Amino acid sequence: MKKKHVFLLVVLILTPLALVNTYALNYTITFTGTGAITSVDSVIVQNLTRGTLITVPTGNVLNLTDLPNAVELLNADDETIHVYQDSNDGYSTISFYTKEAGKTQINAYSLDGKKIVETSTNLQEGVNSFKVSLPIGVFVIHVSGNGYKYTTKAMNQKGTLLEPKITYIGSEKLEFNIQQKSKSNTLGITKMNYSVGDRLLYKGISSYYRTIVVDVPKGSKTMNFDFVQCKDVDGNSYSVVKINNQTWMAENLRTSKYRNGVPLTNMHYWKNYNEDTDNDSKYGKLYDWYTVADNQNIAPSGWHVPRDSEWADLENYISSNLGTSPSESKSLASTTTDWVSSATEGNVGYDLTTNNNTGFSALPTGYFLYYQPYNGYYYFNDLKSGAYWWSSTEHNPDDAFSRNLLNNSSYLIKGQYFKKNYGFSVRCIRDSQ
Repeated sequence: MKKKHVFLLVVLILTPLALVNTYALNYTITFTGTGAITSVDSVIVQNLTRGTLITVPTGNVLNLTDLPNAVELLNADDETIHVYQDSNDGYSTISFYTKEAGKTQINAYSLDGKKIVETSTNLQEGVNSFKVSLPIGVFVIHVSGNGYKYTTKAMNQKGTLLEPKITYIGSEKLEFNIQQKSKSNTLGITKMNYSVGDRLLYKGISSYYRTIVVDVPKGSKTMNFDFVQCKDVDGNSYSVVKINNQTWMAENLRTSKYRNGVPLTNMHYWKNYNEDTDNDSKYGKLYDWYTVADNQNIAPSGWHVPRDSEWADLENYISSNLGTSPSESKSLASTTTDWVSSATEGNVGYDLTTNNNTGFSALPTGYFLYYQPYNGYYYFNDLKSGAYWWSSTEHNPDDAFSRNLLNNSSYLIKGQYFKKNYGFSVRCIRDSQ
């Protein structure tokens, strides 16, 4: 049956699915941009549940599939070929896009280069599918025709010695107007393994704009990135994430200057953990509260250091709307192995794959203490086990309010007795729009 599709890619993805396993999950995720810029240069996709990560280049769509025996492509120059192994009899099905009508040659080789089976046939433009039977083992399949070449691999793990054979299944003609065809030909497919319920973190990148969205896909959809500027006076650009009605930086501040360009003094205002500049790009800087509260403002233009009440709004939203699994702290903490493990369910360090359903992506950056009586001695602590952020709100003349995450806690902890000369991280929040 002929069907009209806006995008060629949707046909390419769904056709092999219908031919092989009707029960298999197969979603297409397209990406758009709005806000300060509308183009999307690339998207970094992290499967938070599985701990896997891929990059979707500009112009590509994301194909999510749970086919357990789908084979990864060996050749990355064109991804419009798919190989699926039948889960019952050991046969494989290959489907590929024939760009022009004409003769197509299909060869299967063993890994030592010996040709196992071949076929040559005239094909029409469209998606063409073949059934491939091979002996036990792994084999390279090469497809060539007018204007296209594909290389991938297939395998037989079923313990059945099949007679080598390539059998034509059928084709589907694609119908679209000239404008649609031109658009489709500029797109490609980036594949990622996915199971129902997996949480994905998308980081959309366009120029120096970076926006994070977390989602649990339940079908094919369009994912939009609202690009807003978050760039400090040093030229550092920050990823951002919207949580409820607040837009937060999704990484820690690392500026060395006030917004007006005046340098901060390293000896009294900020430090990298353990004085190691290698920690700067990953963890950001640690600032004392006096720097945070200074009216020259260290936040990027259009942003500010959050007040205690704004931290409370975030905490209340998470506890009221996201439930208890994952916990408050796990909803904000990153899934990276930087966090020290914990044996207690609900704590940040317990099963890191269940962290970060907000995209806040908190890392355990630690803090510093400043001992002025000992000639300005700095003491660093809690790297890998704690994250600490200032608010701009003071508690009393000596102390200020903060928010903290610990690897062995399930809560976003409100701190109120931390001295103002302690060095904590800073997460800025966007000004009201």
